Amino acid sequence: MLQKRIQGIVLVTIAAVLFGLMPLWVIKVYDSGGNSIFLSFCRFALSVPVLFALDRKFFPGHSHPPPDRKFFVVCVTYVLTPSLLFFSYTRIASGLATTAHFTYPALVLLLCRVMFHQKIPAAKYLCCLLCLGGVALFCTVGDQVDSMGLILALFSAVTYALYVSYLPVSGVQEILSPFCLTLRLNLAGVIVLAVLNTVMDTWAFHMTLEGWIYTLALSWGTAVGATILFQRGVQLCGPQNAAICSVLEPLTSVVCGVVFLYEPCTSQI
Repeated sequence: MLQKRIQGIVLVTIAAVLFGLMPLWVIKVYDSGGNSIFLSFCRFALSVPVLFALDRKFFPGHSHPPPDRKFFVVCVTYVLTPSLLFFSYTRIASGLATTAHFTYPALVLLLCRVMFHQKIPAAKYLCCLLCLGGVALFCTVGDQVDSMGLILALFSAVTYALYVSYLPVSGVQEILSPFCLTLRLNLAGVIVLAVLNTVMDTWAFHMTLEGWIYTLALSWGTAVGATILFQRGVQLCGPQNAAICSVLEPLTSVVCGVVFLYEPCTSQI
């Protein structure tokens, strides 16, 4: 049991680092003519053929039952999270949005306790408070804060907390292969973000070749690699440990920004 928990923590940690590397690719994509909504669509869409091929190769005889109510709940929370978060980026500063979104570890602990009646050790409460305090230092609030943008970012924390806490108890990971599960979730993301790009007129197929290369790297690194690692890690170590360890994502982003993008490292950071 302990070995599985350690393995799960390692997988979640690797996933958090991969997610934290996203800004390195994202900035290159933006410089090449992309934008956040279009990039999110490509992140899901470009992963579909890879996930389909991997599922066929490693799970050729695995049965794939039709989606049920439990999968629908997982799917809705998975797709809503980036949609809400990216909408919030258009109304408030990314630092404030990140701070609001990363309140989700505390929400995961709350959901595990209230909804699923899981015990929460005192040490995890302390870890969660330290994580929240650290993430709060990323927040730089101006004179005015758009309330709707802040609400969207907070709701993205709620939907992601629901996804993290509900995924291991839903049973979908027992009936679907990891590649098939991620494939179905990303297909739903493709549909939702296609609608968003159409409504917001953010299609950016005119990106340069370099932009498409970085987009492909981001898609395969996060929507395939990091997502599957995180799902398996949650299954092994539980949502509480996964939520706390995933706060390594903003830490990785800050370190990469300082080392590779030469961003200033203030005393607050």
